[in-house]
Amino acid sequence: MGKRYSEAFKNSAIEKALTRGAGVSILQIANDIGVARTTLYDWLVKSGKTSTIITGSCQQKRPKDWLASEKLQAIIETSSLTEEKLNSYCRSHGIYKHHIEQWKVDMACNNNNISNKAEIKTLRAENKKLRKQVQRKDKALAETAALLVLQKKVEEIWASRDEED
Repeated sequence: MGKRYSEAFKNSAIEKALTRGAGVSILQIANDIGVARTTLYDWLVKSGKTSTIITGSCQQKRPKDWLASEKLQAIIETSSLTEEKLNSYCRSHGIYKHHIEQWKVDMACNNNNISNKAEIKTLRAENKKLRKQVQRKDKALAETAALLVLQKKVEEIWASRDEED
């Protein structure tokens, strides 16, 4: 059976893990306080404060959470870096090289998207209008077809009555 720890000890370990400095890993904290790394992870998960486990710091965020201005700044900062320095930059900011490449493509295509938005809006409105017209005409066509069928049936009924008389 494993070692039992008090709630106060667990809470202080969680607080220490959450307030650790940059470059300090969960493993280092676990070794300092004398618990297994997985035990400290479990305590953090149970506490519901797991956002800093993955990133290692409160300042880092997921690539999809970056603002457009931050993405542009990252593109500018990394444009003249060597491969080794680029990898170091990416590690320190919690992103990958392919994120920066994708952001470059997105920024290049963004100018075209802005000018096309008005055109897309008008095309959607026109498309909606045309769909309504088609629906109206389909209903009219169905009504006309029903009337023709009824007219033929009426003619057959009257024709058969005329023959009987």
